Amino acid sequence: MAVKDSTGATIGTITDVKAAAGGKKTATIKMGSDTFAVDTGSLAVASGAATVNASQDEIKTMLRKK
Repeated sequence: MAVKDSTGATIGTITDVKAAAGGKKTATIKMGSDTFAVDTGSLAVASGAATVNASQDEIKTMLRKK
């Protein structure tokens, strides 16, 4: 499934969904050469795409901080 950022730009794809602790589910998202995981509850799904509530630049900044 395609993943869009908060601006509506397609930034990657969901490559996997796994059960996490406490019964939650985690989606693995591939964005270029980067891969990161988010709680599926934080994704809005509409029109065949999942939207994350951050821009691509904000996500890249968060990934660099790790």
